[in-house]
Amino acid sequence: MNPFQLSRNTTLLSDAVTEKAVELACERLRRDMEKTLTNIVNNRNRIILCKKDLKPEQYELEVTEQEITIYGADARSFIYALNYLSETYLGVLPFWFWNDQKMEVKSYVEIPCGTYHSEADRIRYRGWFINDEVLISHWTAGVSKDYPWEMVFEALLRCGGNLVIPGTDKNSRIYAPIASDMGLMITHHHAEPLGAEMFLRAYPDLEPSYLKHKDLFEGLWKDAIGRQKDEEVIWNIGFRGQGDVPFWENDPAFDTPEKRGELISNIMKKQYAMVREQIPDAVFCTNLYGEILELYREGCLQIPEDVILIWADNGYGKMVSRRQGNHNPR
Repeated sequence: MNPFQLSRNTTLLSDAVTEKAVELACERLRRDMEKTLTNIVNNRNRIILCKKDLKPEQYELEVTEQEITIYGADARSFIYALNYLSETYLGVLPFWFWNDQKMEVKSYVEIPCGTYHSEADRIRYRGWFINDEVLISHWTAGVSKDYPWEMVFEALLRCGGNLVIPGTDKNSRIYAPIASDMGLMITHHHAEPLGAEMFLRAYPDLEPSYLKHKDLFEGLWKDAIGRQKDEEVIWNIGFRGQGDVPFWENDPAFDTPEKRGELISNIMKKQYAMVREQIPDAVFCTNLYGEILELYREGCLQIPEDVILIWADNGYGKMVSRRQGNHNPR
């Protein structure tokens, strides 16, 4: 049997799969085909997307001379399958945009006939934190303000990722919907539990004390749950101070590790219960970062057993506790 010839004449049919993330992935494959293939092959073959009962994010390809059928379980199944075709046969690398890749242009590429199965992922949640994003926050790359972020999310999907913290504070609320539309799960910055608005941004004239304004803090968390309850979210729980500093810097009553740990533990249990009330099968995480790691090590934190514990780096990519001023807990 002759191989399948992928050319710019190849038709991509995705009518049976209606998720927006799949539609965007199809548009990216068409873009990649325009970048790497000329339009001189006179064939009428096609790529068809079909749902199938597979494990989450897994896909199968059935390749004949005239047709490639992509079977997928969900949106990311199809995204990864289309990315596989783009990288393996068109040569478009995961960081093509960031590395200014020069594309090799051909009349067509050949894909051998047969059945292809994706490999199971060894890690369920795989993602990036888009941190210190000032370097892309005001850059358009000559297209739009959203475009560099879309390229970040595309690169993550091409690397096999499925989860992202889409920036911090205002940025996270702007770019989380874009990341979700592209097929990524969302989680949150460690200073923004449940993805809630910062207290000082919502109430700039009030002292950011949980003891004094418990109802206001919990109101922000409730709003965040309502805003995201229909999205794919890994719910980050915890409590850090405004401006991404320990909360006791603004609340001196908490002057011992035991007092600090007790408050954080009680807040995490409250946040956990608030989410569980609306989303019974929710998945949770918390970041053991900076002073939180110290409290955890000293046995001052009580974290629900099914919460994913994320060991954070020191802010410079090294897996050690963060030095803060003259305090070095390493």
